[in-house]
Amino acid sequence: MLQGPMVGICRVMKQLVVDMSSRVPVDQEMSKLRPTMSIRPVAFSMLLLLAFSPLPTLAAGPEMNALKLVKIANDGTELPETVALGTKEKDWACTLDRTTGLIWEVKTTSGLRNQNNSYTWYNSAASGRAVGSPSGGFCATDGRCDTEKYIADVNSSRLCGASDWRMPQTKELEAHFASRIASPIVYTSFFPNTSSTYYWTGTPGAYYSFSAWAVYISDAQSYYIHRTGSNGIRAVRTSK
Repeated sequence: MLQGPMVGICRVMKQLVVDMSSRVPVDQEMSKLRPTMSIRPVAFSMLLLLAFSPLPTLAAGPEMNALKLVKIANDGTELPETVALGTKEKDWACTLDRTTGLIWEVKTTSGLRNQNNSYTWYNSAASGRAVGSPSGGFCATDGRCDTEKYIADVNSSRLCGASDWRMPQTKELEAHFASRIASPIVYTSFFPNTSSTYYWTGTPGAYYSFSAWAVYISDAQSYYIHRTGSNGIRAVRTSK
């Protein structure tokens, strides 16, 4: 912010060096500068001090956790940010969003919650085409690759000490992925192994009984998708 004065000071100092080597009296040269620079001795000393003082620097470190996210262990307890994903009781498995009060599953690279698993949308309690497509996706266990069975399996495993996991509603999942766009570094730190794909919601299509809403991770927008489509799932539950 002091670029103007600093440039002027450097020019003055350079000129003084030239003048000294040429044996031109410094006072004479300074008298020439006074009409244009109007620098008093005290002010000149202060500017010199500023010019040669080190500029403040921003502290290095990770992006601030503006999303207010907290790691949750397999047993449901809160964890420090340094704990890694794992299958042990005190390993990280879920993430709490304190802003919304929602706890989200964290994907892994193998097994039930493998990031590459995909699922069709299915609801056995519905009728006609609204039922959807049973186990039409690709996952760790044959015959279990649809939304209904995935949520049942997550609840059976008591992920993060809970058995009330569900499919997210459209607005919940839109807001969740919007936070990824707003703070990508923080999001990735708390939600690793997230594939760039569409993710099913639990919201059926209102106008087309064969469709359901899915949210695309890249733009956090929701779209009608045919229930036979094979997409990802991010299970969620409400914090007590």
